[in-house]
Amino acid sequence: MDQRNRTLLKPKDVSAYHPSLNEQRLARLRLEGDGPTFIKLGRSVYYDPVDIHEWLDKNRRRTTSDTGDNAMLSPDSFSKSASITNT
Repeated sequence: MDQRNRTLLKPKDVSAYHPSLNEQRLARLRLEGDGPTFIKLGRSVYYDPVDIHEWLDKNRRRTTSDTGDNAMLSPDSFSKSASITNT
């Protein structure tokens, strides 16, 4: 791919294509290191659509018990996120 013609998306643009990846969730994923690869230029954050799709593909599951080779969340993450959302 020609790098000069690469389209980069801001977090709000990613949210428009993938509503489950809203700006707040993307920020949390960046902080935790669990999300798609991002590009930081100064204070601005950008995503390459290829990286978004690769990350989504890595997190595909066939069942709820399927942890996959690259599980996005460990069992400990569920208890942490549950305590955060219940407050």
